[in-house]
Amino acid sequence: MSKEITPNSMIGEGAIFVGKFKVAGSFRIDGQYEGELSVENHLYISPIGKLKTDTVYVKTVAIAGIFMGNVDASEEVHLLSTGRILGNIKAPKLIMEPGVVVQGTIDITGANKSPQIMNHIESAFHKDELNQDFKKNKKDDVPPQKDIDTSKDTDASKDAEAPKSTK
Repeated sequence: MSKEITPNSMIGEGAIFVGKFKVAGSFRIDGQYEGELSVENHLYISPIGKLKTDTVYVKTVAIAGIFMGNVDASEEVHLLSTGRILGNIKAPKLIMEPGVVVQGTIDITGANKSPQIMNHIESAFHKDELNQDFKKNKKDDVPPQKDIDTSKDTDASKDAEAPKSTK
């Protein structure tokens, strides 16, 4: 989101919208929006903007205001320092500035669009032959443990058990 994006639709400062809205281009929220929202390209929630929705589907989003709901971005999520987010975020790329507040889960999918990210990561981990060799060598490096015979009395234990004379 390095280039400046001009929205073709917006909710202005002081405006309140409740309902369902599908935006064919980019959308800016300076007011308050509550309901279903789908944005084809870029969504910008300004520092004075507020959005409450179940899930917003976008290409990119920049959140500088208050957002309650889930984000499903196909390209990028940018959380600005003034942003306050209560919900889950899923995107291939995340930029998060110091000061932002987020409560929820964040799934960074990278270039992998698969819904089975955990399986993809685990599979990649187990395919690593170097890691397998490391585990094998580590196991071979462990010295054998010596058996310790605890049945024999030592001189120290005899001294500790002997009663002492107070004469």
